[in-house]
Amino acid sequence: MKKLMCLMILLSSASLVFSQNRADTTLFLEPISGGSSADRAFFEDNLEMEISAAGYTMIDDVLDAIYSINASIAPEDDGFVLSITLNNVKESREVVTQELFYTQVEESYEMLPFLVWQMLANAPFLVNDIPPPPPPQIYNTDTESTNNSGRMTPIVNLVNAVPDDDSWKNKWIYLGAKFGVSPRFYTAVGKEPNTESITIELGVESSIQAVDFLSVQMEANFSLDTVDYQNETYRTPIFTFPLLLKVVLKPGRSFLVEPYGGAYLNLPLTAEIQPPVGGWTAGFDFGVKTGSGVIFFDFRYSTDFGSIKVHGGEGEFNRNIVSVTAGYKVGFLNRKQSASRFRGARY
Repeated sequence: MKKLMCLMILLSSASLVFSQNRADTTLFLEPISGGSSADRAFFEDNLEMEISAAGYTMIDDVLDAIYSINASIAPEDDGFVLSITLNNVKESREVVTQELFYTQVEESYEMLPFLVWQMLANAPFLVNDIPPPPPPQIYNTDTESTNNSGRMTPIVNLVNAVPDDDSWKNKWIYLGAKFGVSPRFYTAVGKEPNTESITIELGVESSIQAVDFLSVQMEANFSLDTVDYQNETYRTPIFTFPLLLKVVLKPGRSFLVEPYGGAYLNLPLTAEIQPPVGGWTAGFDFGVKTGSGVIFFDFRYSTDFGSIKVHGGEGEFNRNIVSVTAGYKVGFLNRKQSASRFRGARY
């Protein structure tokens, strides 16, 4: 009796194994965004072919699918980047993203099957009865053709390394605007009591990222100086023009930290308060990627090279300035990114 039960269990187990395969795993392919209509049609056809060749069942309703794939095409440097993301529909999460650089779609014939195979390795089917097909052999396509029709530049390697989309923090030029508050502390040089005030500060800025870790920034900021002297209040609108040298730190995929130092020029609009020609400043920015640009928070300390004069020079004060501002900046013109942008697959 025991031998008969064991035989039945073995037979039923074998039948379950052969009754399920990769066709039980459904996948939905979303329309590709970006790029030209010809490029989108080319990659949609090839993705459908590669997914079907791998044995997965493609369906037309994403709600009934176990996995979905969405792709986009974006310009980069002198070519384009195809970004493909595999999503787990049931768990509502991104599984892995792969990217491929190309100048002409025909260049992707050899690399695209390998990229899809590498991605689908992260989409296990219900019963792993047979292994997925091996990746296609990769050939060196760096040699130029007689008509110089293009070049193949894959950016996916054998260890599943793909680039993060760091183009937002690798631009040549950034333009931005900011707004905030600026507490100011006036220390009397003579016997007059010290005084302080707080003012609104607003400004615009432009920077050039000269190298990957260093940028030069120019600003134009407007504020209002207010000094109490001998029971009278003196006010002067003032422009400052800082020139800053910034160290660009890029931790993670969504953050930017920029400590800086530099000097500034003063331009008062009235003569009630007469500041020195300029001063020095130091601080740091903390930025967060938002949309196509960066929301940033600026914390800064500044002090003049000399003392300010009030009421025709009768009063004299040393001025110390704290600025806390927030703003938004947008980058223009992509810089070539260094090899450090290549990471493992993003899970």
